[in-house]
Amino acid sequence: MKLHINLEGFPAFLTTENTDILTTLVDHNIYRYIAVRHNIRDIRLLKRLLLFLTSNCSKLISASKFKHHIGTKSTATVLEYLNFFRESYLIQLISKFS
Repeated sequence: MKLHINLEGFPAFLTTENTDILTTLVDHNIYRYIAVRHNIRDIRLLKRLLLFLTSNCSKLISASKFKHHIGTKSTATVLEYLNFFRESYLIQLISKFS
C-alpha cells in the first residue's frame, strides 16, 4: 500500500500555514473522531502512528513494520488504527499497482 495524506479538509491551515491550526485540527480529529468513537484509551499510540505516517508520506507501508516503530505488539491494532485514520479522512491508503 502507498500512503497519501489528505490536507483537503484543512483549508484554514493551507491558506495561513499556521501550524497551531493544523495541530489543533489533528488533535481534535484524533480525539473526537477516533478515540471517543472507537473507545481507544491510548491516544499517544494514535498520535505516534499518525506522526510516523506523515513522516513517511508516499512510501510503501507495512503494518508489521509499523508496530515496531510505534511501540505496539499487534499488527491487527496497527491495521485497525490505519482504518480509523482512513475513515476520518486523515489519510488515504493507495494499493500498490503491479
